[in-house]
Amino acid sequence: SNAPPQAPSGLKFSSTGSTAGTLTWNSYANTKTEIEERKDAEAFKQIATVTEGVYDYHRTNLRRKSLYAWRARSMKDGLVSEYSNIAVR
Repeated sequence: SNAPPQAPSGLKFSSTGSTAGTLTWNSYANTKTEIEERKDAEAFKQIATVTEGVYDYHRTNLRRKSLYAWRARSMKDGLVSEYSNIAVR
């Protein structure tokens, strides 16, 4: 039986300006990474699916005064991992 992939780890957000930044994480071979974002009190929603072998995602046009949170999970062969830790800005 196929086990789900391991969750990404070490998710963090590094600002590159007042309205932009980069998410980085560690993940495992041959998994896509699905990124979800929460703004202020809204629910998390998916904003991107990142291809295998890519471990960063650039986020622009963030609202200056909003509080953001992100989480990620791995996907492989139709199976999804648990969520990563949450990164905030």
